[in-house]
Amino acid sequence: MIIQRIIIRFVVPVVLIIVGVYMMIYGINTNEKRNKFTKTTAVIEKINEEYVDADETHYGVFVTYTVDDQQYTNEIDTYIAGFRKGKKVRILYNPDDPNEILYAGKFSAYVPFIISGVAFLIGVIMLLRTVVPLFMAATSKE
Repeated sequence: MIIQRIIIRFVVPVVLIIVGVYMMIYGINTNEKRNKFTKTTAVIEKINEEYVDADETHYGVFVTYTVDDQQYTNEIDTYIAGFRKGKKVRILYNPDDPNEILYAGKFSAYVPFIISGVAFLIGVIMLLRTVVPLFMAATSKE
């Protein structure tokens, strides 16, 4: 019982704060990478459906695009329910290595920052709800 309280009151908030910081760093690194990439249009060639387990499915979305008159086919890092074979999508490719691509969706650059902000904020609030009463109790006894 007491271990469960410690986990809920201290470990969970700290993990949420760590996840928030990690996602912020990931978002910054990804956006730096996105700024160096070049935008182009690709066509979805195929979507592979892989059942990981009863509750989880992985979708491999393969797109074809052209860079400097050379055609490439690679997997993008995103699946959205509206994707279908033949659909045109915007991607970003690395000019130094056109095989390295990212999906250039409207909100894909902001998702890590949204997740990091929410996780960090919830973690801080949970931790403050635990620490402030302990601090107040300790100072009122003096």
